[in-house]
Amino acid sequence: MKQIYLLLMGCMLSLSALAQSSFDLYKISSIRTDFFDKSAAEIVAFDSASQQLYFTNTHLNILSIVSISDPKSPAIVSQIDMSPYGGTINAVSVSNGLVAATVEADTIGENGRVVFLDAAGEYISDLEVGVLPDWLIFNH
Repeated sequence: MKQIYLLLMGCMLSLSALAQSSFDLYKISSIRTDFFDKSAAEIVAFDSASQQLYFTNTHLNILSIVSISDPKSPAIVSQIDMSPYGGTINAVSVSNGLVAATVEADTIGENGRVVFLDAAGEYISDLEVGVLPDWLIFNH
């Protein structure tokens, strides 16, 4: 019983210390996409291997790739049309240069796809998944 009590006290002290720590956030840059008010960068994924951000735009049905190798000067590297793979892009995840994006089917109720691309956005492969795929993550 004493061990459980000490463990709980340790956890509470750790949480208390964490709650008291603070940090500041500063804007160092931004990037203009020219589709504000029409759509948004709904899902954003970062790849530390390529120093790039990947984000979905459902309005234009594109996957955008942004280099942040110089965080003070981000640059759009590529915008990939996802319509050849089905309906609308829904999500993106990336790990060590491998990009995976979910795309729903053209027809509601049909299976969607996960499309695999390299860090530059070049097609590798795709596979059929369930209806309206909306989230994915790499498991390390």
